[in-house]
Amino acid sequence: MKLPHSLEIERTLLASLIKYPQVIPEYLEYLNDDLFFSAVHQIIAGAIRFQFKSKKTVDAVILADHIANIGLKNQDDIDVPDYIKTIVSRSAVSLENIGTYFKDCYKYKIARSAIESCRKTELAINKAINGSVADIVSVTEKGLAGALTVSVEDEYKPIDIYDGMIEHLEGLGETIVDDGIKTPFKTWNRWWGPLTVGDLSIIAAPAKAGKSTILGYISDVPFCKYNKGKKIKVLLLDTELETYRNRNRKGAALSKVNEAIIKDGRWKKNPETAEKVRAQFDTIRNRSGGFVKHLYVANVPIEKICNIVRRWAMTETEPDDLRLVIYDYFKITGEKIDESNKEWQVLGQKCDTFKHLLSEDNVRAAGLAAVQTNELGGVAASARIKWFASNVFYYNKKTPEELSEQGEEFGTHHIYPIVLRNQGEDWENEQYVKEQKKDGVLFRTNRLNIEFDNFDLTEKGTLADVVNKGLEQIDIVEDKKRKPEVVEADLF
Repeated sequence: MKLPHSLEIERTLLASLIKYPQVIPEYLEYLNDDLFFSAVHQIIAGAIRFQFKSKKTVDAVILADHIANIGLKNQDDIDVPDYIKTIVSRSAVSLENIGTYFKDCYKYKIARSAIESCRKTELAINKAINGSVADIVSVTEKGLAGALTVSVEDEYKPIDIYDGMIEHLEGLGETIVDDGIKTPFKTWNRWWGPLTVGDLSIIAAPAKAGKSTILGYISDVPFCKYNKGKKIKVLLLDTELETYRNRNRKGAALSKVNEAIIKDGRWKKNPETAEKVRAQFDTIRNRSGGFVKHLYVANVPIEKICNIVRRWAMTETEPDDLRLVIYDYFKITGEKIDESNKEWQVLGQKCDTFKHLLSEDNVRAAGLAAVQTNELGGVAASARIKWFASNVFYYNKKTPEELSEQGEEFGTHHIYPIVLRNQGEDWENEQYVKEQKKDGVLFRTNRLNIEFDNFDLTEKGTLADVVNKGLEQIDIVEDKKRKPEVVEADLF
């Protein structure tokens, strides 16, 4: 049986990439031989990869010369250099349709992979035919699981957020659980404990307060010094930001170069910013390797989200890995809302479904998610989210009054729990501070201060530390035997 393919779709995709090389970074990691059925197209795709990585640009003449120089001028009776010029000049392509061309090409790749997996399963069954029923069932289940893994909704394939990030940054602007997973915040770990299997922690924050930034920062737990020696895999499911936008922010956070300068490629034109960005390339290389995967899932319903998580856990993690699944964020994603199915019911059900997913035998992960608050600071649309979640934290920018009272040294944001079912070793001792008022004592929940700087976060002490500095007339409700430390650098 001939494997499914479309030479016309393959030609159109290649012509598009040659005509619009500025989009190549988005597709570079997918341009492997198995994406194309035609051997000629595989050669051209390889030339595109090589030329873009080495010269940061691609055109028909460069590709034709490169292929001729490496001795691949003729393939299957086709003059490859002439073929390149022909498909570029004759193909009617448009920039806005490149995504469609790629998805169509990728669909055929998945179909071929699934068929090959089924063929291997047939061979394995024949080899096991003299064994027991259990042997036949085992090889069948394994083979069919492999076929389903590559064939079902594979457009939702998570992307290693660091693998390919250097090419992404360089290409910008060329043309217009056991003991759990500790967070990068030392005080969080002491007060509220690590992120543990089966538990769902939620960060509630107003719009534009930085929910995605704190979730993205915590997603780097595999590189946190508090988790040294642990095998951790992270899946970040993002309803807000595409992978390229996350890479821009990661690049800005690592280099301390403004994201606006990062995303349009201006960082390369200034020696100072170029040095800062490229100084982080070793860090980016060290973080690649499948530890942190990102997937843009705008308008993807929760049932499909659960299938994506299950497939990731089964195919991209090992049994002894600690797993963290981050969902940014709980909101309506295409579900039908009416009188019998109201928004608060949908959000509550999504949270409950996600929470149960974390405890499934094939998943066994810690969960972290976000939800938007309303104008009064309550969890928007569904109090049921607070019922189902293990922990809910309130995260927000400090008000101008708070910044003035506390001083710059105590950061720009703060976070504290509003629902807490788990706690760390010190929270009971350091949970409250109190303020002496004329008419009595006001108790306040202690909170962690955080500095937000160009999408990078740094722990900046606690409310208790503010008190001890004398910036507010408050006394800590404990004997201060263990004073929290200000942590400056938790990621390596």
